[in-house]
Amino acid sequence: LDDNPVQGYANMLATVTHELFHACQRRYKAASSANIKFDEATAQMIETDCIEYFLANGKMKAQPEVENINYIERYAVPLDKYSVTYDGVETAFARKDRADLGYTLAYLVRYLRDRNSPNMSYDTLLKTYDSFWTTPTMSELLKTAFGLSDESLTTQYQLFARRHQAMFYE
Repeated sequence: LDDNPVQGYANMLATVTHELFHACQRRYKAASSANIKFDEATAQMIETDCIEYFLANGKMKAQPEVENINYIERYAVPLDKYSVTYDGVETAFARKDRADLGYTLAYLVRYLRDRNSPNMSYDTLLKTYDSFWTTPTMSELLKTAFGLSDESLTTQYQLFARRHQAMFYE
């Protein structure tokens, strides 16, 4: 944990929230047909929501130390892939590291939700996830959940990138 008990408690509470949400996800979608990127993106979203709630309501006295999820190179990887090659730059995420790509996408999922369905609950989002009989791609999930076409998803991804580009350099 942490030498500082207040910081240790904040870190533990954030981690437990994130991991407990994975158990909730399995209520909607079996692990055998899960999408790791979506699982991690939505767990990261609820973790962030809960941190804000815990801090605002005195349940947490320190900001948790969360891994930097703003890594710009993760956004270079297409939504439905785990590797990318651009002009001599090649990045591939090993199976054990693929969850890392989902953490970053929490910002995109939140952006799409806020822009297209601001009142959408996690229950509704997870019911969309459950509506797929097989493992859905990340782009299929986002298009279905937020009523987007291929073109509108691409446009909104570009708008998201422009709006948040400064965040990538923090």
